[in-house]
Amino acid sequence: MKKPKVILLTGPSTNPNAFGSIWHYFEQTLKYPVSIITVNTLDKSDLTQANVLVMPSGNYGELTDYQLGLISDWTSEGGKLIAIGGALRKLESNDGFLLQKVDAVPEEDAEKEEKIYGDRERENISGRIPGAFVKNTVDVTHPLGYGLGETLFSIKTSQRLYALNSNVWNVVKTGEDPMVIGFVGSKLYEDLSDTMTFSVQHKGSGTVVYMVDDPLFRGFWYMGKLVFANALLQVW
Repeated sequence: MKKPKVILLTGPSTNPNAFGSIWHYFEQTLKYPVSIITVNTLDKSDLTQANVLVMPSGNYGELTDYQLGLISDWTSEGGKLIAIGGALRKLESNDGFLLQKVDAVPEEDAEKEEKIYGDRERENISGRIPGAFVKNTVDVTHPLGYGLGETLFSIKTSQRLYALNSNVWNVVKTGEDPMVIGFVGSKLYEDLSDTMTFSVQHKGSGTVVYMVDDPLFRGFWYMGKLVFANALLQVW
């Protein structure tokens, strides 16, 4: 295996809980060194000293187009980028990343009945997912899927969904009418079928690992830890 030299991003635009879960995983579970840099100093850092860059979930409002270009170029030159949760939203704006968002809540139908004020809360949550376990199918032949078995439950906390892409390895994905434990809005569930959960893209000489669901969410989901370990350590 290739020894990972890891950079973990942090800053005001990253989710502190997501960042903390990853940091805790490296320090307390793997007991493995990780370099931490802030997003706003990314262009002043030497990314060539690392071969793995981890983007925790967040909105990345402070990440400039120039800095995103640096990440894209570094990945194409042989780096491994692991992007988690909300970080994928930032990558959507760059043509080098193969992400296509699914519109989970359809536009209002012009023929729809007039809205009732008393139904506003129910209507609002129909396109949301406050937190649920979703059953996925796994491609066990891909290194990212090693040790997982043919099915995997992931923790889904965001209504942002991404379509499957024939140009990437859709290693872990929801199937048709996936089993859900917890609450998923009725409109969202209609679009949940056959969507990306964990995928791998070859980008130039490098790799991008897309993690739509956070496998280290609050540090308690053991199979999620295995997924992240595969992403970190496996070579493909």
